[in-house]
Amino acid sequence: MYSISFPIEGDKIYGELGNVLLGKDLFVCALELVLKHPITELPLVIKIDQPCKFEALLIREEKRWRKYNGNISSWLQD
Repeated sequence: MYSISFPIEGDKIYGELGNVLLGKDLFVCALELVLKHPITELPLVIKIDQPCKFEALLIREEKRWRKYNGNISSWLQD
């Protein structure tokens, strides 16, 4: 992900300086996988709920976004 300018939150090797959370796991998770069944060739969909540990991070990042970028809804009205 780093090679395409999307470092993973918490990655100690390729993450952004200051975004490594000591004592925490990486903040990456697949919420949905869609595969082709090997026999029927029908779509096989596997979904999970977002892990609870992401909630605090997402709330913090949204507050940070709003602080530096303002309210996005004003951008959408133009």
